[in-house]
Formats: sequence, structure tokens, C-alpha cells
Amino acid sequence: MKKLQTTIRLLFCALVSLTCLQQAAARQNSRTDISAVRRSGTDKNILIATHRGGLWQRFPENSLEAIRAAIEVGADFIEVDVRKTKDNQLILMHDQTLDRCTNGKGRVREHTLAQIQALYLKDKNRQLTKFRVPTLREALLAMKGRVFIKVDKYNEEKILDKIVAVLDETGTMRQASFRAGLDYEKFRNRYEGRYGRLHVFPALEGDTSIKNAAAALHTFRTNVNPVVFQAKFKDPASAVVPHLMPLNRAGYHIWTMASRPYYCGGFDDKVSLTDPEKGWGRLIALGVTIIETDYPEQLLAYLKQRKLHP
Repeated sequence: MKKLQTTIRLLFCALVSLTCLQQAAARQNSRTDISAVRRSGTDKNILIATHRGGLWQRFPENSLEAIRAAIEVGADFIEVDVRKTKDNQLILMHDQTLDRCTNGKGRVREHTLAQIQALYLKDKNRQLTKFRVPTLREALLAMKGRVFIKVDKYNEEKILDKIVAVLDETGTMRQASFRAGLDYEKFRNRYEGRYGRLHVFPALEGDTSIKNAAAALHTFRTNVNPVVFQAKFKDPASAVVPHLMPLNRAGYHIWTMASRPYYCGGFDDKVSLTDPEKGWGRLIALGVTIIETDYPEQLLAYLKQRKLHP
């Protein structure tokens, strides 16, 4: 009898594990349009975004290996940094120069793609690895249908059109997102004819730029109705903060970067690794629903403990 009960328990555990794996695989294989995570005002789930191109604590930042590792641990979004080479090819690289992240030297835009692909990436300790610099196309194909994407550095490089072309070519257009300011006229000039296809996240940041924030938010909600608003604030007394919970209750995601204290009111990753309730927990209490982090595994464990991650 005991043997039968043990067998039944083992079969039940195996079935539960298989179901969880199937659900995780289904989520990863259905991430083709950010609209799929549009929330209701009562939705309590928190999503995880990884900073600097994936799991850079284990692999070099903005590498294919870091991207794949972030997908495996359950990230919902991956932020990637895009630069243009001398021969107008798009690669992943955070800095304008090659020095910090590779064994090369000089500005990215002064080197051809072939020259950059001959280099090796460095890890977080600046030690050389066997990994190479990926192109944007390679990165998009690695993420296609598996994780949502935030594109950064494109404004510095003035390469939005080129990025859109690669998104179109790889079939990842609706999977990707771009940040925009709260100036609606500038937004229209830059994204006119595109924001029906692109996901653009308007950003609340700094007290001086949001004097008419309520009116600007109303305009964006009416004319664009984005899935996500981004928020950046130096301290909890910032004029940004009172807008967060009303947006949350209206059914919008609020995205905040926890990688640096001055982006998130001091409730950053460093604080959270010691006491997550005093960091990530405080952001959630303010209305944040997407946390961009350098520590996705630790954040996921915290959210799972609180039953706040799908």
C-alpha cells in the first residue's frame, strides 16, 4: 500500500512539474506582441526586465549568451543597447567605445562590422571571454517569440529607421519597445506613421519636465493608449511619484529602473539584495509593475514568494 501511495505521489509531482514547464514554454513562445501583457487596474502581477542585454552577471553584457540565459530564468523583457558601425551595420554595445566591453579600442562608429566581430567580449570583471559581439539581427532572432524587448541608445545614434527595418525583417516589430518623452508634438514628429506598429513607452522623469504632466498623460492616454509608461525619479518626494498609482489603477504598466538609486527613488537593486521589501517592495507599493534589474533571478525569487509573478 505504501509503495502504491509513494508511486502516486511521485506521478503527481511529475505531472505538476510538467504542467509548470509547459506553461513556462507557452509563455515564452507567445511573446510576439507586447499588447498581450496589457493589464487591468486590479492585476497584481509584476514583470521583470533585465538591464544591459540579459543576464550580464553570468555572461558579458549584450551578448547572445546573456540574452539566452535571461530568457531561461524567466525574464519578461530584455533591454538591449544598439550602436552603428562604420559600415552602417547595427550591433549590440552599451558604450560609444569598444574599450570597456571588448579587447578592442576606439569608437564603435570608427570600426567596420568585420573588425568588431573579430573582437572578444569582456565579462563583468573585465576578463576576456570566448564570446563575440552580436548584430542586432542575431539578437532579435534569439529573442523572437520568447521575450519582449526594450531598445536603448538608438536616440544617441539616430538609427531608429534602421532598427525598424531590422525589426520588420525579423518579424519582431510588435515585440519591441522604445522610450519617448512626454512632449506629444515631438513624439508625433518622431513616431508619426510608426506608433501604430511600434510600441512606444512615454516616460515621466524629473520634476522640471513634468509641470504639465497631468495634461500630457491625458493626451497620451487618449491618442496613443500605450501598454506601459516609464517613470524615473530621484527620491520619493519627486513630483513623478503621485502620478504612478493613478496610472496603475487605470490599467497601465509602470516601468522603473532599479539598477541605479537615482532612477528609482533610492529603492534600487543594492538595497533590495539586502532587504527586498525596502527596495523592490517599496517600488511595488508606489504602483510600479515592471522592474528593470541587474538581478533578475533574485527579483524573480522575491516575486514568486509573494505570488506576484505569472
